[in-house]
Amino acid sequence: MSSRAMFIFVSFSGFLLVILSAFKEHVFVKSLNLTDMSYLHTGIEYQAYHTLAIIGIGSTILKQTNMWFYWSGAVMIFGIILFSGSIYGLVLLHLNFFSFITPIGGVFLLISWSLMLIGSFYINKREKYIF
Repeated sequence: MSSRAMFIFVSFSGFLLVILSAFKEHVFVKSLNLTDMSYLHTGIEYQAYHTLAIIGIGSTILKQTNMWFYWSGAVMIFGIILFSGSIYGLVLLHLNFFSFITPIGGVFLLISWSLMLIGSFYINKREKYIF
């Protein structure tokens, strides 16, 4: 995944974050119960943290090519979509099967952080492949 694609995703994700946060505070507060509001807050919060992380990954890729960071960014984007997207689906659509997707998204987020850790060992070094 190129840094350009990552920044396009970050732009879309940031836009969505602003919309969802505004709706959460001004619209959903009147129609959702406290549990659903808590779930929604968690989805927004994790999306925000990982969107910021993708900015860092994309910036690093601009300075130095690192396959671990490419994969970390791609897996993190997929994790955000699965994790936060399933929470949004669970809360807003009230479809319980989304609750089974959320942990899968969490695993993808953990994998992406692990890939970033491996990639950080190769920053400013000639990249060596473990495979």
